[in-house]
Amino acid sequence: MNKLKSFGYWRLLRIIFGTIALVQAFIVQDIILGIAGLVVAGMAVLNMGCCGVNGCNTNFNSKNNKANNDIDYEEVVAKK
Repeated sequence: MNKLKSFGYWRLLRIIFGTIALVQAFIVQDIILGIAGLVVAGMAVLNMGCCGVNGCNTNFNSKNNKANNDIDYEEVVAKK
């Protein structure tokens, strides 16, 4: 039930587009469009993205980054 409380603008928009795709797929009898509409609407209902749970999350830790502020640069010169 917790996932149903976080309906935002983009999540509602995905459900609408998925539903429109499903209805259009039923009207024109297109199975590929139906599968795409089912995937888009299903991802919105389940509040999932393409990457899964934290699949696009980076392992950035600001405490470790502040300790290593020294950046070494190496000059690269192309030979002519």
